[in-house]
Amino acid sequence: MRRRAMLTGSSAALLTKTAIGQDRRANTLRFVPLANLSVLDPNWSSDAGAGLHGDYVFDTLYAVDGSLTSRPQMASGHEVSDDGRTWRIRLRDGLTFHDATPVRAIDCIASLQRWCACTPFGQLLSQAVDTWAARDDRTIEIRLTRPFPLLLDAIALPDNAAWIMPEHLAHTDPNTAVKEMVGSGPYRFIAGEYNSGNRVVYEKFDAYVPRKEPPDWASGGKIVHFGRVECSRLGHRRRRADDRRGRLVGGTAG
Repeated sequence: MRRRAMLTGSSAALLTKTAIGQDRRANTLRFVPLANLSVLDPNWSSDAGAGLHGDYVFDTLYAVDGSLTSRPQMASGHEVSDDGRTWRIRLRDGLTFHDATPVRAIDCIASLQRWCACTPFGQLLSQAVDTWAARDDRTIEIRLTRPFPLLLDAIALPDNAAWIMPEHLAHTDPNTAVKEMVGSGPYRFIAGEYNSGNRVVYEKFDAYVPRKEPPDWASGGKIVHFGRVECSRLGHRRRRADDRRGRLVGGTAG
């Protein structure tokens, strides 16, 4: 079919009807993921499935916008000493983990330390760190042996992100994947419905408070539009099998 024909007559009507047929009120988003989620710990795997999983379940202190600038995400802001060797990062209000416990500075420090051990950029940062300290429940202090101007860029990376998790999970050996998924992100991981290679389910975290800024790539407000997200590759395999079966018998798969 030619492109111009697609814009006229019955073809255009068909396309319009298809769009109108989508129920915008649906509370569940179902889709076939590009890659299987075989490892739940997003800091332990760099594949696309683990990264998408991290975006749902966890959040980061800083995130990158469309201009590749690091913006506060879980943080409300930061201060840097004149000599560039002391960083203080302040957490914003309303941060809660999926187990109903508040996000504390000590959780963030333990998460950053584990991330440093798991990622190349983190290993570079850790070589410049003298001490990590929680000045109070909402203030993280990082003292450096030398200035590290890319500190925020490091912890805001969208790939191999510095995801924040509760302290007891962040103390998991970096050589061992975290099994329990408790984050502070916009969705909760539903462990009872997880089937590696087949099905992953997330549900909206009602206590999540998004930032007020509009979304801008990985930064800004993470607004939840669906109460439930279901990722399934089994349906994809079934459709491919039906398609092959339809071609073999000379018919059209539905």
